[in-house]
Amino acid sequence: MAMLPVIVALILGLAARSRGQRENMESVDILDSLLRTSDYKKTIRPNFAGDPVVVNISIYLKSFSDIQESTMDYRVTLTLWQRWNDDRLRYSSRDFNATDLDESNAAFMWKPDLYFGNEESATVHTVTTPNSMLRIHDNGDVLYSMRSHTATRSATHSLTQLHTQLPTHTVTTPNSMLRIHDNGDVLYSMRLTLTLSCPMDLRTFPMDTQTCPLLITSASYTERDMLLRWRVEQAIVLADDLSIPHFELDPNITLEDCAETYRTGLFPCLKATFTLSRQMGYYVTQVYVPSLLLVMVSWLSFWINKEPAPARVGIGTSTILSMITKSTGSRAMLPKVTYRTAMDVWMDACLIFLIAVLVEYALVQATARRFRDPKVIKNSEESMSDLEERYLRQAVMVDVKARFVFPVAFLAFNAVYWVTCVVGLKSLQ
Repeated sequence: MAMLPVIVALILGLAARSRGQRENMESVDILDSLLRTSDYKKTIRPNFAGDPVVVNISIYLKSFSDIQESTMDYRVTLTLWQRWNDDRLRYSSRDFNATDLDESNAAFMWKPDLYFGNEESATVHTVTTPNSMLRIHDNGDVLYSMRSHTATRSATHSLTQLHTQLPTHTVTTPNSMLRIHDNGDVLYSMRLTLTLSCPMDLRTFPMDTQTCPLLITSASYTERDMLLRWRVEQAIVLADDLSIPHFELDPNITLEDCAETYRTGLFPCLKATFTLSRQMGYYVTQVYVPSLLLVMVSWLSFWINKEPAPARVGIGTSTILSMITKSTGSRAMLPKVTYRTAMDVWMDACLIFLIAVLVEYALVQATARRFRDPKVIKNSEESMSDLEERYLRQAVMVDVKARFVFPVAFLAFNAVYWVTCVVGLKSLQ
């Protein structure tokens, strides 16, 4: 009796193993009958000459990064799911209702010829295995080891072409999955990294909000043959750990149909619009605060006597050169647009205030030396010492007034600038 549980467990294990082998054999037979030995043509769409095939699209967004203002594009890593029904792939099985295929079998099937309309470059995720080892033991144990690296290949054509355009000097396993259900429903997923164009309006940079599109369309099928639809539930799912440097992504993604008519017909298209609000923390600490401090440092010259000219001129020229360097660096991250951005206005205004400090010192020197002007001497009844003292007092008063006028003017500019940028210009977007 003690051996009875062991015998029962052994029998159940052998039965489960036998059932698994039978399912695998039946799956292979079904694939052979559907894709290789039947009249199935992968070049002909499902329901040919009938109603258009409906392809439901959904996306899992893994990462959203490299938003480049200079090239007006962004980079995403995503998993694209495509779902459609192909009556030619219906089958019946008592053991399972879905069959998973690898990429070698998927090559025998019809798949939608989709591509991303605003794509600049695309990469299929693969695992390369040029240096690998596979060992199978007599008890069924398997040891598989490999030395791998990531292989990528850029493409600008349809998604189905990306697999065939990989480098030929390595063995590749694309990160894709194809599942066929017994009712003919097909699920096809693939993991991609894309660089997509994003037209930007940078007038309110760096307080701007950008809308970046993602377009999916067909290369050759019109809406008479194929319709694209966003999945009703969870059309776009964001990864829990998704974060974007310098931006905040609005979770409410706009989904719409963007079918467009060309000379050859009406082509299906889907559009997802991502709303990105820029976070100003980096620009405040790296651009606005340093330039503000440079302007304030330039005011120190109002408290220095007019006699040490090198000191006052040195402060003015050094702050101006620092501002020009800071302004050039801040503009380097932006494209050569024909309009002015909010940051351009700020940097130019700060530069004008710095130049005004040098102009003020020139006015102080000119006022202090007016007593030497022959016309002033001729028209004045005062002595030379009295003239000199009077104009020196006037020169000092120019500095005294500048100590008040410059900060007040700069404060007024700040009030107008921030109210206009934060309230006025944002409302234009």
